[in-house]
Amino acid sequence: MSQLGNNSIQMEGVKMPKVTLAITFLLLISVSITAADEIIESKQAEAKYLPGIHYYNQMYGTVHLQKGSDAETVTTISCGQPLRVIEFEKEWGNVKVGPYTGFIKKEYISAKKTPCFQDDYPKFFNLLNLELSEIYHWGRLYDQYIIGKSRIK
Repeated sequence: MSQLGNNSIQMEGVKMPKVTLAITFLLLISVSITAADEIIESKQAEAKYLPGIHYYNQMYGTVHLQKGSDAETVTTISCGQPLRVIEFEKEWGNVKVGPYTGFIKKEYISAKKTPCFQDDYPKFFNLLNLELSEIYHWGRLYDQYIIGKSRIK
Protein backbone atom coordinates (compact mmCIF):
# COMPACT_ATOMS: atom_id res chain seq x y z
CA MET A 1 0.00 0.00 0.00
CA SER A 2 1.50 3.37 -0.95
CA GLN A 3 0.36 6.96 -0.46
CA LEU A 4 -0.26 9.04 -3.58
CA GLY A 5 -0.21 12.82 -3.66
CA ASN A 6 -3.91 13.31 -4.59
CA ASN A 7 -5.53 11.89 -1.42
CA SER A 8 -5.63 8.38 -2.89
CA ILE A 9 -4.18 5.07 -1.71
CA GLN A 10 -2.63 2.55 -4.08
CA MET A 11 -3.51 -1.06 -3.11
CA GLU A 12 -2.12 -3.89 -5.24
CA GLY A 13 -2.64 -2.14 -8.52
CA VAL A 14 -6.01 -0.54 -7.54
CA LYS A 15 -6.15 3.19 -6.93
CA MET A 16 -8.82 4.08 -4.26
CA PRO A 17 -9.65 7.55 -2.96
CA LYS A 18 -9.51 7.82 0.86
CA VAL A 19 -13.22 8.68 1.03
CA THR A 20 -14.20 5.48 -0.77
CA LEU A 21 -11.95 3.46 1.51
CA ALA A 22 -13.48 5.10 4.61
CA ILE A 23 -17.05 4.45 3.40
CA THR A 24 -16.22 0.82 2.65
CA PHE A 25 -14.71 0.43 6.12
CA LEU A 26 -17.80 1.96 7.78
CA LEU A 27 -20.14 -0.30 5.81
CA LEU A 28 -18.20 -3.38 6.87
CA ILE A 29 -18.38 -2.31 10.51
CA SER A 30 -22.15 -1.65 10.35
CA VAL A 31 -22.81 -5.03 8.72
CA SER A 32 -20.81 -6.84 11.42
CA ILE A 33 -22.61 -4.91 14.21
CA THR A 34 -26.01 -5.78 12.71
CA ALA A 35 -25.04 -9.46 12.48
CA ALA A 36 -23.86 -9.42 16.12
CA ASP A 37 -27.17 -7.84 17.24
CA GLU A 38 -29.14 -10.53 15.41
CA ILE A 39 -27.11 -13.27 17.12
CA ILE A 40 -27.72 -11.70 20.55
CA GLU A 41 -31.48 -11.38 19.87
CA SER A 42 -31.74 -15.02 18.77
CA LYS A 43 -29.89 -16.20 21.89
CA GLN A 44 -32.24 -14.12 24.08
CA ALA A 45 -35.27 -15.62 22.29
CA GLU A 46 -33.91 -19.13 22.92
CA ALA A 47 -33.26 -18.32 26.60
CA LYS A 48 -36.85 -17.11 27.00
CA TYR A 49 -38.10 -20.69 26.75
CA LEU A 50 -35.41 -22.53 28.70
CA PRO A 51 -36.10 -23.98 32.15
CA GLY A 52 -34.86 -21.85 35.05
CA ILE A 53 -35.86 -18.73 36.97
CA HIS A 54 -38.37 -16.55 35.12
CA TYR A 55 -40.89 -13.85 36.12
CA TYR A 56 -44.64 -13.43 35.91
CA ASN A 57 -45.38 -10.48 33.57
CA GLN A 58 -49.09 -9.67 34.18
CA MET A 59 -50.71 -7.74 37.02
CA TYR A 60 -52.28 -10.79 38.70
CA GLY A 61 -52.67 -14.40 37.78
CA THR A 62 -53.08 -17.90 39.04
CA VAL A 63 -51.06 -21.08 38.96
CA HIS A 64 -53.30 -23.92 37.77
CA LEU A 65 -53.22 -27.55 38.84
CA GLN A 66 -53.59 -28.65 35.19
CA LYS A 67 -53.21 -26.98 31.81
CA GLY A 68 -56.26 -24.84 31.09
CA SER A 69 -57.68 -21.52 32.22
CA ASP A 70 -60.63 -23.27 33.87
CA ALA A 71 -58.46 -25.71 35.85
CA GLU A 72 -58.32 -25.64 39.64
CA THR A 73 -56.16 -22.87 41.11
CA VAL A 74 -53.13 -23.78 43.19
CA THR A 75 -52.04 -20.26 44.17
CA THR A 76 -52.27 -16.61 43.12
CA ILE A 77 -49.25 -14.61 41.93
CA SER A 78 -48.59 -11.00 40.99
CA CYS A 79 -46.43 -9.17 38.48
CA GLY A 80 -42.69 -9.58 38.86
CA GLN A 81 -42.94 -12.63 41.10
CA PRO A 82 -40.09 -15.06 40.39
CA LEU A 83 -40.97 -18.61 39.46
CA ARG A 84 -38.95 -21.66 38.51
CA VAL A 85 -39.88 -23.07 35.11
CA ILE A 86 -39.54 -26.83 35.06
CA GLU A 87 -40.41 -27.13 31.36
CA PHE A 88 -42.44 -25.51 28.61
CA GLU A 89 -45.16 -27.56 26.92
CA LYS A 90 -46.79 -25.91 23.88
CA GLU A 91 -48.85 -23.00 25.33
CA TRP A 92 -48.14 -23.74 29.00
CA GLY A 93 -45.19 -23.61 31.34
CA ASN A 94 -44.88 -26.16 34.14
CA VAL A 95 -43.70 -23.98 37.06
CA LYS A 96 -42.84 -24.08 40.73
CA VAL A 97 -43.82 -21.04 42.81
CA GLY A 98 -42.76 -21.38 46.44
CA PRO A 99 -44.05 -24.76 47.62
CA TYR A 100 -46.62 -24.98 44.77
CA THR A 101 -46.23 -26.66 41.38
CA GLY A 102 -48.61 -26.03 38.51
CA PHE A 103 -49.13 -24.47 35.09
CA ILE A 104 -49.12 -20.89 33.76
CA LYS A 105 -49.71 -19.73 30.20
CA LYS A 106 -46.41 -19.40 28.38
CA GLU A 107 -47.18 -15.83 27.25
CA TYR A 108 -47.36 -14.70 30.90
CA ILE A 109 -43.78 -15.79 31.64
CA SER A 110 -40.75 -13.58 30.93
CA ALA A 111 -37.05 -14.38 31.12
CA LYS A 112 -36.40 -10.91 32.58
CA LYS A 113 -38.42 -8.96 35.12
CA THR A 114 -40.78 -6.60 33.29
CA PRO A 115 -42.01 -3.21 34.57
CA CYS A 116 -45.05 -3.74 36.79
CA PHE A 117 -47.92 -1.43 37.69
CA GLN A 118 -47.24 -2.12 41.36
CA ASP A 119 -43.64 -0.93 40.96
CA ASP A 120 -44.48 2.09 38.80
CA TYR A 121 -47.30 3.40 41.02
CA PRO A 122 -46.71 2.06 44.55
CA LYS A 123 -48.65 4.82 46.36
CA PHE A 124 -51.75 4.26 44.24
CA PHE A 125 -51.42 0.48 44.47
CA ASN A 126 -51.04 0.55 48.26
CA LEU A 127 -54.14 2.77 48.55
CA LEU A 128 -56.17 0.00 46.87
CA ASN A 129 -55.68 -2.02 50.07
CA LEU A 130 -56.53 -5.30 48.35
CA GLU A 131 -57.26 -8.37 50.45
CA LEU A 132 -55.81 -11.73 49.45
CA SER A 133 -59.24 -12.97 48.33
CA GLU A 134 -59.63 -9.92 46.05
CA ILE A 135 -56.22 -10.55 44.48
CA TYR A 136 -57.33 -14.15 43.86
CA HIS A 137 -60.51 -13.00 42.09
CA TRP A 138 -58.63 -10.47 39.93
CA GLY A 139 -56.20 -13.23 38.97
CA ARG A 140 -59.04 -15.59 38.02
CA LEU A 141 -60.68 -12.83 35.99
CA TYR A 142 -57.47 -12.20 34.08
CA ASP A 143 -57.30 -15.92 33.20
CA GLN A 144 -60.63 -15.51 31.39
CA TYR A 145 -59.53 -12.64 29.13
CA ILE A 146 -59.26 -13.52 25.49
CA ILE A 147 -56.49 -11.38 24.12
CA GLY A 148 -56.50 -10.71 20.39
CA LYS A 149 -58.50 -9.17 17.59
CA SER A 150 -62.24 -9.72 17.32
CA ARG A 151 -63.51 -11.56 14.26
CA ILE A 152 -67.00 -10.04 14.55
CA LYS A 153 -67.87 -7.85 11.58
